[in-house]
Amino acid sequence: MKKSALMIAMAFGVTSAFAQLSTRENDETVIKYGARPKAGDMAFVLGTSLANDSGMTAKLFSGNALQSGNILTYKYYKSDDIVIRAGIRFMNKNLTVKGTGADSSAVYAPSTANNLSPLYDNFTDVKDKTVERMYEIVPGIEKHFVAANIFDAYVGADLYLGFGSDKSIKNYTYANGDKNFTNRKTNTTNVGLV
Repeated sequence: MKKSALMIAMAFGVTSAFAQLSTRENDETVIKYGARPKAGDMAFVLGTSLANDSGMTAKLFSGNALQSGNILTYKYYKSDDIVIRAGIRFMNKNLTVKGTGADSSAVYAPSTANNLSPLYDNFTDVKDKTVERMYEIVPGIEKHFVAANIFDAYVGADLYLGFGSDKSIKNYTYANGDKNFTNRKTNTTNVGLV
């Protein structure tokens, strides 16, 4: 027992003696922490929507971050405090509903079941198609005021330039033989400064 205790004490003594005999050289490297962009830096930014849309279920996000209608922006830091940016937005939404009743007993009347408008009552054949498209380019600029890493105070402006179209086809055949066919197309031009 005494021998093993003596061996352990000698092992620690030799190790500490070796550590005391070593020399030390300090490293003069200084590392700055922070993620502050500098002149010449570039970035891609995806702007997401916080609105409750088809990508949301019960206010919980259930889709991916790159959704239709989000702006993808490229940023170039011209100087430490001036940022030039250019964004693009492509949106395409399609909704199609088609159906035919097998016989007169298969008439669909949602307004009586759900207390909705009688517009959709008693139809036997339906084709309802809606297409929305939007294309935009968004040039912009930012001016940053605070060079701290914690807060980033800046002002910015964006110019929205784009066009779009809405197309709607609504064809309804009712149980009494009446028909209601509507086709509508609206083109839009978008210009805005934000």
